[in-house]
Amino acid sequence: MSIYEMLSQELKEQSFCAITIGVVVDIKDPDKKNRVKVRLLNRTDSVQETDFIRVMTPAAGKEFGFFDMPEVGDEVLVGFVDGDFTAPYVLGCLWNTKNPAPAKLEEGKNELRMLKSKTAHRLEFNDGEETPGLTLTTAKESRLVIDDKAQTITLSDPKTENSLKIDIGGGKIVLEAKTSLVLQCGGASIELNGSSNEITVKTSGNIKIDGQQVDIAGKTAVNAKASGQLNLEASGPANLKGAIVKVN
Repeated sequence: MSIYEMLSQELKEQSFCAITIGVVVDIKDPDKKNRVKVRLLNRTDSVQETDFIRVMTPAAGKEFGFFDMPEVGDEVLVGFVDGDFTAPYVLGCLWNTKNPAPAKLEEGKNELRMLKSKTAHRLEFNDGEETPGLTLTTAKESRLVIDDKAQTITLSDPKTENSLKIDIGGGKIVLEAKTSLVLQCGGASIELNGSSNEITVKTSGNIKIDGQQVDIAGKTAVNAKASGQLNLEASGPANLKGAIVKVN
């Protein structure tokens, strides 16, 4: 029997089935295998820190899965393969008084699921009857809200007061902008200016308006001007009315 086999056998005989608590002290894995180094909190011997060890995740496969690594200072639960204290791995993370959870149970109702990053990006799933749906919020509070009760999808930025709202039930889309709203496609654009209350339509090509009846009304004036030729044509009677009619 080799020395390695003897040591392995001895370690197995000394193995135990247990888990322990530790704190992450290093996440810079030199081999870039997404491992972390942990300081064990209840060890009485000289071995207080692990080597870089693997982290368990809800899903893991070849270049796919759930990726969310613990940070330095996070409290973690450490297990041991077959009870071998020389083969630890991270089972998961634990909240504590120093690092509290990002949300709390309200009145014993377990209706909220949340994924929140350290910079406050968050994804929330709400199963409550009053506000069922999904909310995606960035650290600067830009927000996407899918409201199942109201049957709406809203994209908003509270700082600029801009929003896009899709009313699924009513079949309506509402775009709101504080200062200016521009629809751009190639060289054509439509701009709605909230500061001057003007609508500007521009294109390098033609603009066509087609309808059963087209009404153009101005409270003070209606101006039609052409740099070249101006044609007004009707297949039926043409009427020109005014208190005073001037031609040329």
